[in-house]
Amino acid sequence: MGLDRIIMKMIFSKTMGLLAITAGLMGAPQAQAVTIDWVSVGDITNAADNLNASEPGVYGAVGYNYRIARTETSLDDYAEFLNAVATTTDVHGLYNANMGSVANIAGITQTVTVGVSSYAVTGGSGLRPVTYVSWFDAARFVNWMSNGQGAGDTETGTYDMSLTTPMAAPGASVYLPTEDEWYKAAYYDPSIGAGDDGDNYWLYPTQSDAVPGNDVGVGSNLANFLDGDFTLAGPNRLTDGGAFTGSGSYYGTFDQGGNVWEWNDAEVFGSSRGLRGGSWNDAEGGLRSSGRLDFGPANGNFDVGFRLASVPEPTSGVLVMLGCVGMLARRRR
Repeated sequence: MGLDRIIMKMIFSKTMGLLAITAGLMGAPQAQAVTIDWVSVGDITNAADNLNASEPGVYGAVGYNYRIARTETSLDDYAEFLNAVATTTDVHGLYNANMGSVANIAGITQTVTVGVSSYAVTGGSGLRPVTYVSWFDAARFVNWMSNGQGAGDTETGTYDMSLTTPMAAPGASVYLPTEDEWYKAAYYDPSIGAGDDGDNYWLYPTQSDAVPGNDVGVGSNLANFLDGDFTLAGPNRLTDGGAFTGSGSYYGTFDQGGNVWEWNDAEVFGSSRGLRGGSWNDAEGGLRSSGRLDFGPANGNFDVGFRLASVPEPTSGVLVMLGCVGMLARRRR
């Protein structure tokens, strides 16, 4: 590989708190159908959370800066994905018919005309989270995002989908969050005295140690979960991303507690992948920092979705540095 290509594929290890630099970042910006509202997560010296005596210092320590989506991946976003990659064929089963037929979560319908499929959000707001997505579906969405959307490939990029257990490529710019990244964004608060007994970790991702309420509103410490009754009378149980405007995490994420369980990158048992956050169909225990599930990566469900994570964009100084190195490489050639 030539030096100039090496430069364009340079990556800075995430464990060092730096980022991937790709050729696409150096070119002119392109219009994209899906845009992610990122929040930044810093405080890189944070210790892990001591959940209890049997799990001391297990989750939450992240020694680098990263970003995570403010809300869960929405119906609007996933419908754009389907309309880009699954119109003439859907060999990977990215569309699950339950997305349009199960009353509690119905949100995307498929229409087939002369062998061509189109997908549309139905039954309410497209800001609700997509469900019935497997871990593999989420990974393919990530690949599509990392490959520029549109006709972007779903099988390579962040994840090599030819592998039995794909893992995020080192230095990938968009990916499914690690469990530590997800946990930190949800529960960590560096403020003095914050968290259970002042340990800087809240029990719930609403900046609270008290059980949240489940009524939609602008008050604090609220979430979409099952508290004797459902948050919404139904039949659809999903709330818009960010509907609980006063109940974000310290970093500004919403719905890391309730609405839908969210896939992360953790391998838990064998090939199974981790889930965090609880859902509209679960009691408050699923929202707690101790709430944790795992499913096989090919499984989807009516209460499972995902959100994305990312490394920061390069600063102007880094871009200038790479430009200078690139000029040197071209001179050497």
